[in-house]
Amino acid sequence: MNILFIATAFTPNISGVSISSARFRDGLVALGHKVIVLAPHYKDHQEKDPTVIRFPTAPNPLYPDYPFVRFSLDKKLRERLSQEQIQVVHVMQPFTTGRFGLRIARTLEIPLVFTHHARYDLYAHYIPLLPSAIASRLTQRSVTRFANKCDHLIAPSQSTKDFMLSKKITKPISVIPTGLARMYTDPTPKAELRTRQGLPQNSLVMLFVSRIAIKDKNLLLLLDMLPIVLKRYPSAQLVLVGGGPDVESMRLRIKQRGLQNNVQLIGPIQNDRLSTWYSAADLFVFPSVSETQGLITLEALSAGLPVIAVQAPGNTDIIKNQSNGLLTNNNAQDFAEAILRAYGNTALYEQMSQAAWRSAKKYTVSNSARMLAAVYNKLIGTASV
Repeated sequence: MNILFIATAFTPNISGVSISSARFRDGLVALGHKVIVLAPHYKDHQEKDPTVIRFPTAPNPLYPDYPFVRFSLDKKLRERLSQEQIQVVHVMQPFTTGRFGLRIARTLEIPLVFTHHARYDLYAHYIPLLPSAIASRLTQRSVTRFANKCDHLIAPSQSTKDFMLSKKITKPISVIPTGLARMYTDPTPKAELRTRQGLPQNSLVMLFVSRIAIKDKNLLLLLDMLPIVLKRYPSAQLVLVGGGPDVESMRLRIKQRGLQNNVQLIGPIQNDRLSTWYSAADLFVFPSVSETQGLITLEALSAGLPVIAVQAPGNTDIIKNQSNGLLTNNNAQDFAEAILRAYGNTALYEQMSQAAWRSAKKYTVSNSARMLAAVYNKLIGTASV
Protein backbone atom coordinates (compact mmCIF):
# COMPACT_ATOMS: atom_id res chain seq x y z
CA MET A 1 0.00 0.00 0.00
CA ASN A 2 0.92 3.65 -0.42
CA ILE A 3 0.17 5.52 2.79
CA LEU A 4 0.30 9.20 3.74
CA PHE A 5 1.09 10.14 7.36
CA ILE A 6 0.45 13.72 8.46
CA ALA A 7 2.19 14.31 11.78
CA THR A 8 2.02 17.27 14.13
CA ALA A 9 5.37 16.20 15.54
CA PHE A 10 8.04 14.01 14.01
CA THR A 11 11.73 13.32 14.44
CA PRO A 12 13.92 14.98 15.66
CA ASN A 13 11.18 16.19 18.02
CA ILE A 14 11.06 14.12 21.23
CA SER A 15 7.45 13.39 22.11
CA GLY A 16 4.99 10.53 22.28
CA VAL A 17 3.34 11.50 18.98
CA SER A 18 6.69 11.79 17.22
CA ILE A 19 7.93 8.43 18.52
CA SER A 20 4.64 6.68 17.77
CA SER A 21 4.48 8.08 14.22
CA ALA A 22 8.07 7.07 13.48
CA ARG A 23 7.62 3.56 14.86
CA PHE A 24 4.44 2.90 12.89
CA ARG A 25 6.11 4.29 9.78
CA ASP A 26 9.10 2.02 10.26
CA GLY A 27 6.91 -1.00 10.99
CA LEU A 28 4.80 -0.47 7.89
CA VAL A 29 7.87 0.00 5.70
CA ALA A 30 9.34 -3.23 7.09
CA LEU A 31 6.15 -4.98 5.94
CA GLY A 32 6.73 -3.73 2.39
CA HIS A 33 4.43 -0.69 2.36
CA LYS A 34 5.44 2.82 1.31
CA VAL A 35 4.82 5.67 3.75
CA ILE A 36 5.14 9.34 2.84
CA VAL A 37 5.24 11.64 5.87
CA LEU A 38 4.19 15.30 5.95
CA ALA A 39 5.82 16.84 9.00
CA PRO A 40 6.99 20.14 10.52
CA HIS A 41 10.37 21.59 9.75
CA TYR A 42 12.52 22.06 12.85
CA LYS A 43 15.25 24.65 13.19
CA ASP A 44 18.73 23.34 12.36
CA HIS A 45 17.32 20.04 11.05
CA GLN A 46 18.23 19.06 7.48
CA GLU A 47 15.93 16.38 6.11
CA LYS A 48 17.73 13.64 4.19
CA ASP A 49 14.86 11.16 3.92
CA PRO A 50 13.10 11.58 0.53
CA THR A 51 9.88 10.09 1.96
CA VAL A 52 9.56 12.88 4.55
CA ILE A 53 8.22 16.21 3.28
CA ARG A 54 8.86 19.12 5.64
CA PHE A 55 6.61 22.18 5.87
CA PRO A 56 7.45 25.68 7.13
CA THR A 57 6.70 26.42 10.78
CA ALA A 58 6.04 29.47 12.92
CA PRO A 59 6.99 29.81 16.60
CA ASN A 60 4.44 28.64 19.14
CA PRO A 61 4.88 30.90 22.20
CA LEU A 62 2.74 28.65 24.40
CA TYR A 63 4.37 25.40 23.32
CA PRO A 64 7.87 26.04 21.87
CA ASP A 65 8.51 22.34 21.17
CA TYR A 66 5.41 22.23 18.93
CA PRO A 67 5.69 25.03 16.34
CA PHE A 68 2.70 25.95 14.22
CA VAL A 69 2.89 24.09 10.89
CA ARG A 70 1.96 25.83 7.64
CA PHE A 71 0.56 22.90 5.68
CA SER A 72 -0.44 23.78 2.12
CA LEU A 73 -1.93 21.63 -0.63
CA ASP A 74 -0.17 23.37 -3.48
CA LYS A 75 0.39 22.15 -7.02
CA LYS A 76 3.73 20.58 -6.19
CA LEU A 77 2.28 18.51 -3.34
CA ARG A 78 -0.73 17.49 -5.44
CA GLU A 79 1.59 16.20 -8.13
CA ARG A 80 3.73 14.34 -5.60
CA LEU A 81 0.73 12.64 -3.98
CA SER A 82 -0.64 11.72 -7.40
CA GLN A 83 2.73 10.31 -8.38
CA GLU A 84 2.92 8.28 -5.17
CA GLN A 85 -0.63 6.91 -5.77
CA ILE A 86 -1.59 7.46 -2.13
CA GLN A 87 -4.35 5.09 -1.03
CA VAL A 88 -5.02 6.16 2.57
CA VAL A 89 -4.37 9.28 4.69
CA HIS A 90 -3.54 8.90 8.39
CA VAL A 91 -3.50 12.01 10.62
CA MET A 92 -2.04 12.26 14.12
CA GLN A 93 -3.92 15.34 15.34
CA PRO A 94 -7.55 16.49 14.98
CA PHE A 95 -7.17 20.25 14.57
CA THR A 96 -5.28 22.09 11.80
CA THR A 97 -3.40 18.92 10.87
CA GLY A 98 -6.60 16.91 10.86
CA ARG A 99 -8.44 19.40 8.68
CA PHE A 100 -5.57 19.44 6.23
CA GLY A 101 -5.63 15.64 6.10
CA LEU A 102 -9.39 15.67 5.59
CA ARG A 103 -8.99 18.03 2.65
CA ILE A 104 -6.40 15.75 1.03
CA ALA A 105 -8.47 12.62 1.63
CA ARG A 106 -11.61 14.15 0.16
CA THR A 107 -9.69 15.61 -2.80
CA LEU A 108 -8.17 12.23 -3.61
CA GLU A 109 -11.35 10.34 -2.59
CA ILE A 110 -9.45 7.99 -0.31
CA PRO A 111 -10.00 6.93 3.34
CA LEU A 112 -8.99 9.07 6.30
CA VAL A 113 -7.70 7.52 9.54
CA PHE A 114 -7.12 9.44 12.78
CA THR A 115 -5.17 8.30 15.86
CA HIS A 116 -6.52 9.80 19.09
CA HIS A 117 -3.10 10.36 20.67
CA ALA A 118 -4.04 12.62 23.58
CA ARG A 119 -6.73 13.65 26.01
CA TYR A 120 -7.12 16.97 24.27
CA ASP A 121 -9.77 18.13 26.74
CA LEU A 122 -7.19 17.97 29.54
CA TYR A 123 -4.74 20.17 27.62
CA ALA A 124 -7.29 22.91 26.85
CA HIS A 125 -5.76 25.16 29.52
CA TYR A 126 -3.22 26.17 26.86
CA ILE A 127 -5.97 28.04 25.02
CA PRO A 128 -5.60 31.71 26.06
CA LEU A 129 -8.38 34.01 27.25
CA LEU A 130 -10.91 31.24 27.92
CA PRO A 131 -11.79 29.67 31.29
CA SER A 132 -10.44 26.11 31.42
CA ALA A 133 -13.88 24.47 31.74
CA ILE A 134 -15.21 26.25 28.66
CA ALA A 135 -12.03 25.62 26.68
CA SER A 136 -12.19 21.93 27.58
CA ARG A 137 -15.79 21.57 26.36
CA LEU A 138 -15.12 23.44 23.12
CA THR A 139 -12.00 21.38 22.49
CA GLN A 140 -13.83 18.10 23.00
CA ARG A 141 -16.66 19.16 20.70
CA SER A 142 -14.12 19.98 18.00
CA VAL A 143 -12.41 16.60 18.43
CA THR A 144 -15.72 14.74 18.27
CA ARG A 145 -16.84 16.59 15.14
CA PHE A 146 -13.58 15.84 13.39
CA ALA A 147 -13.46 12.19 14.46
CA ASN A 148 -16.94 11.61 13.08
CA LYS A 149 -15.78 12.87 9.66
CA CYS A 150 -13.06 10.23 9.49
CA ASP A 151 -13.43 6.73 8.07
CA HIS A 152 -11.69 4.90 10.90
CA LEU A 153 -10.17 5.80 14.26
CA ILE A 154 -7.23 4.36 16.19
CA ALA A 155 -7.16 4.32 19.99
CA PRO A 156 -3.79 3.55 21.63
CA SER A 157 -5.55 1.74 24.49
CA GLN A 158 -8.90 0.28 25.49
CA SER A 159 -9.45 3.04 28.04
CA THR A 160 -8.96 5.63 25.29
CA LYS A 161 -11.53 3.84 23.13
CA ASP A 162 -13.96 3.85 26.07
CA PHE A 163 -13.39 7.58 26.50
CA MET A 164 -13.95 8.23 22.79
CA LEU A 165 -17.22 6.31 22.84
CA SER A 166 -18.36 8.30 25.87
CA LYS A 167 -17.90 11.52 23.86
CA LYS A 168 -20.36 10.51 21.12
CA ILE A 169 -17.70 9.46 18.64
CA THR A 170 -19.53 7.02 16.40
CA LYS A 171 -17.04 5.97 13.72
CA PRO A 172 -15.34 2.53 13.96
CA ILE A 173 -12.47 2.42 16.46
CA SER A 174 -9.59 -0.07 16.57
CA VAL A 175 -7.35 -0.39 19.62
CA ILE A 176 -3.75 -0.49 18.39
CA PRO A 177 -1.02 0.42 20.90
CA THR A 178 2.30 1.81 19.80
CA GLY A 179 4.84 -0.98 19.93
CA LEU A 180 8.42 -1.08 21.14
CA ALA A 181 11.18 -1.09 18.56
CA ARG A 182 13.40 -2.86 21.09
CA MET A 183 13.70 -3.71 24.78
CA TYR A 184 15.29 -0.92 26.81
CA THR A 185 17.73 -2.98 28.84
CA ASP A 186 21.40 -2.07 29.08
CA PRO A 187 23.86 -4.89 29.85
CA THR A 188 26.26 -2.51 31.61
CA PRO A 189 26.41 -3.15 35.39
CA LYS A 190 24.14 -0.78 37.30
CA ALA A 191 27.04 0.44 39.45
CA GLU A 192 28.92 1.53 36.34
CA LEU A 193 25.87 3.27 34.89
CA ARG A 194 25.33 5.17 38.12
CA THR A 195 28.94 6.26 38.27
CA ARG A 196 28.71 7.48 34.68
CA GLN A 197 25.51 9.43 35.38
CA GLY A 198 26.48 10.84 38.77
CA LEU A 199 23.92 8.82 40.71
CA PRO A 200 24.48 7.43 44.22
CA GLN A 201 25.42 3.76 44.36
CA ASN A 202 23.43 2.56 47.36
CA SER A 203 20.40 4.83 47.39
CA LEU A 204 16.91 4.64 45.98
CA VAL A 205 16.79 6.18 42.49
CA MET A 206 13.36 7.08 41.10
CA LEU A 207 13.11 7.97 37.42
CA PHE A 208 10.53 10.04 35.54
CA VAL A 209 10.76 10.49 31.76
CA SER A 210 8.36 12.74 29.87
CA ARG A 211 7.63 16.37 29.12
CA ILE A 212 8.29 18.71 32.03
CA ALA A 213 4.78 20.16 32.03
CA ILE A 214 3.63 20.61 35.62
CA LYS A 215 -0.14 20.47 35.13
CA ASP A 216 -0.25 18.09 32.16
CA LYS A 217 1.93 15.49 33.89
CA ASN A 218 0.77 16.11 37.48
CA LEU A 219 4.38 16.74 38.50
CA LEU A 220 3.71 18.44 41.83
CA LEU A 221 2.67 15.03 43.13
CA LEU A 222 6.32 13.94 42.80
CA LEU A 223 7.54 16.94 44.78
CA ASP A 224 4.85 16.37 47.40
CA MET A 225 5.70 12.69 47.88
CA LEU A 226 9.48 13.12 47.98
CA PRO A 227 9.78 14.45 51.58
CA ILE A 228 7.81 11.41 52.77
CA VAL A 229 10.21 9.04 51.01
CA LEU A 230 13.23 10.99 52.30
CA LYS A 231 12.24 10.30 55.89
CA ARG A 232 13.19 6.66 55.30
CA TYR A 233 15.79 7.10 52.54
CA PRO A 234 17.45 10.51 53.10
CA SER A 235 19.78 10.18 50.12
CA ALA A 236 17.10 9.04 47.63
CA GLN A 237 17.22 10.66 44.21
CA LEU A 238 14.39 11.72 41.91
CA VAL A 239 15.63 12.02 38.33
CA LEU A 240 13.48 13.98 35.86
CA VAL A 241 14.38 13.43 32.21
CA GLY A 242 12.74 15.62 29.58
CA GLY A 243 12.26 19.10 28.24
CA GLY A 244 9.11 21.15 28.10
CA PRO A 245 7.39 24.42 28.95
CA ASP A 246 7.87 24.23 32.72
CA VAL A 247 11.54 23.31 33.15
CA GLU A 248 12.49 26.60 34.81
CA SER A 249 9.31 26.69 36.87
CA MET A 250 10.04 23.16 38.07
CA ARG A 251 13.62 24.12 38.92
CA LEU A 252 12.36 27.05 41.00
CA ARG A 253 9.83 24.91 42.86
CA ILE A 254 12.51 22.34 43.65
CA LYS A 255 14.70 25.08 45.12
CA GLN A 256 11.83 26.65 47.07
CA ARG A 257 11.14 23.30 48.72
CA GLY A 258 14.80 22.70 49.51
CA LEU A 259 14.90 19.53 47.40
CA GLN A 260 17.77 20.44 45.07
CA ASN A 261 20.08 17.83 46.65
CA ASN A 262 17.56 15.07 45.92
CA VAL A 263 16.16 16.05 42.51
CA GLN A 264 18.01 16.12 39.20
CA LEU A 265 16.59 17.82 36.10
CA ILE A 266 18.46 16.13 33.26
CA GLY A 267 16.83 17.74 30.22
CA PRO A 268 15.70 16.00 27.02
CA ILE A 269 17.47 12.81 25.91
CA GLN A 270 17.06 11.13 22.54
CA ASN A 271 14.98 7.97 22.79
CA ASP A 272 17.79 5.67 21.69
CA ARG A 273 19.88 6.81 24.68
CA LEU A 274 17.27 6.19 27.37
CA SER A 275 18.25 2.58 28.08
CA THR A 276 21.11 3.65 30.33
CA TRP A 277 18.78 5.74 32.47
CA TYR A 278 16.11 3.06 32.79
CA SER A 279 18.74 0.47 33.69
CA ALA A 280 20.37 2.73 36.30
CA ALA A 281 17.12 3.39 38.19
CA ASP A 282 15.27 1.34 40.81
CA LEU A 283 11.72 2.50 40.10
CA PHE A 284 9.88 4.39 37.39
CA VAL A 285 7.47 6.95 38.86
CA PHE A 286 4.64 8.26 36.72
CA PRO A 287 2.05 10.63 38.25
CA SER A 288 0.29 11.63 35.00
CA VAL A 289 -3.48 11.22 34.76
CA SER A 290 -3.79 12.35 31.11
CA GLU A 291 -2.20 9.49 29.16
CA THR A 292 -3.80 7.58 26.30
CA GLN A 293 -1.28 4.74 26.42
CA GLY A 294 1.71 5.63 28.54
CA LEU A 295 4.31 4.65 25.95
CA ILE A 296 7.14 5.78 28.18
CA THR A 297 6.01 3.44 30.96
CA LEU A 298 6.15 0.59 28.47
CA GLU A 299 9.77 1.44 27.76
CA ALA A 300 10.53 1.42 31.49
CA LEU A 301 8.85 -1.96 31.90
CA SER A 302 10.95 -3.40 29.09
CA ALA A 303 14.05 -2.59 31.16
CA GLY A 304 12.62 -4.61 34.05
CA LEU A 305 11.78 -1.45 35.95
CA PRO A 306 8.68 -1.67 38.20
CA VAL A 307 6.36 1.29 37.67
CA ILE A 308 4.61 3.31 40.38
CA ALA A 309 1.75 5.17 38.69
CA VAL A 310 -1.48 6.94 39.54
CA GLN A 311 -4.51 4.78 38.83
CA ALA A 312 -5.84 6.53 35.73
CA PRO A 313 -6.81 5.66 32.14
CA GLY A 314 -3.81 4.88 29.98
CA ASN A 315 -1.79 3.76 33.00
CA THR A 316 -4.20 0.98 33.92
CA ASP A 317 -4.03 -0.51 30.41
CA ILE A 318 -0.35 -1.33 30.90
CA ILE A 319 0.34 -1.38 34.64
CA LYS A 320 -1.20 -4.32 36.47
CA ASN A 321 -1.31 -3.63 40.19
CA GLN A 322 1.05 -5.80 42.25
CA SER A 323 2.22 -7.53 39.07
CA ASN A 324 4.50 -5.25 37.03
CA GLY A 325 4.04 -2.24 39.28
CA LEU A 326 1.81 -0.53 41.80
CA LEU A 327 -1.16 1.74 41.09
CA THR A 328 -2.02 4.40 43.65
CA ASN A 329 -4.53 7.07 44.44
CA ASN A 330 -3.72 10.57 43.26
CA ASN A 331 -2.22 11.83 46.51
CA ALA A 332 1.30 12.16 47.86
CA GLN A 333 0.91 9.85 50.86
CA ASP A 334 -0.39 6.90 48.85
CA PHE A 335 2.18 7.45 46.11
CA ALA A 336 5.05 7.60 48.61
CA GLU A 337 3.82 4.51 50.46
CA ALA A 338 3.74 2.56 47.18
CA ILE A 339 7.36 3.57 46.48
CA LEU A 340 8.46 2.52 49.97
CA ARG A 341 6.61 -0.77 49.68
CA ALA A 342 8.05 -1.63 46.27
CA TYR A 343 11.63 -0.71 47.16
CA GLY A 344 11.59 -2.08 50.71
CA ASN A 345 10.23 -5.54 49.90
CA THR A 346 12.95 -7.45 48.03
CA ALA A 347 10.73 -10.39 47.08
CA LEU A 348 7.96 -8.12 45.76
CA TYR A 349 10.48 -5.98 43.90
CA GLU A 350 12.06 -8.96 42.12
CA GLN A 351 8.64 -10.36 41.25
CA MET A 352 7.52 -7.04 39.74
CA SER A 353 10.80 -6.59 37.88
CA GLN A 354 10.43 -9.96 36.15
CA ALA A 355 6.76 -9.32 35.40
CA ALA A 356 7.62 -5.88 34.01
CA TRP A 357 9.98 -7.32 31.42
CA ARG A 358 7.54 -10.09 30.45
CA SER A 359 4.58 -7.71 30.10
CA ALA A 360 6.50 -5.44 27.71
CA LYS A 361 7.57 -8.23 25.35
CA LYS A 362 4.17 -8.49 23.63
CA TYR A 363 4.21 -4.82 22.54
CA THR A 364 6.26 -4.89 19.34
CA VAL A 365 6.41 -2.53 16.38
CA SER A 366 5.83 -5.40 13.95
CA ASN A 367 2.65 -6.58 15.71
CA SER A 368 1.24 -3.05 15.87
CA ALA A 369 2.12 -2.35 12.21
CA ARG A 370 0.37 -5.54 11.09
CA MET A 371 -2.78 -4.51 12.97
CA LEU A 372 -2.71 -1.06 11.37
CA ALA A 373 -2.10 -2.49 7.89
CA ALA A 374 -5.14 -4.72 8.35
CA VAL A 375 -7.27 -1.64 9.08
CA TYR A 376 -5.98 0.09 5.94
CA ASN A 377 -6.65 -3.00 3.80
CA LYS A 378 -10.29 -3.08 4.85
CA LEU A 379 -10.71 0.66 4.22
CA ILE A 380 -9.22 1.01 0.75
CA GLY A 381 -12.03 1.50 -1.72
CA THR A 382 -14.55 2.53 0.97
CA ALA A 383 -13.71 6.22 1.56
CA SER A 384 -16.35 8.75 2.55
CA VAL A 385 -17.08 11.30 -0.16
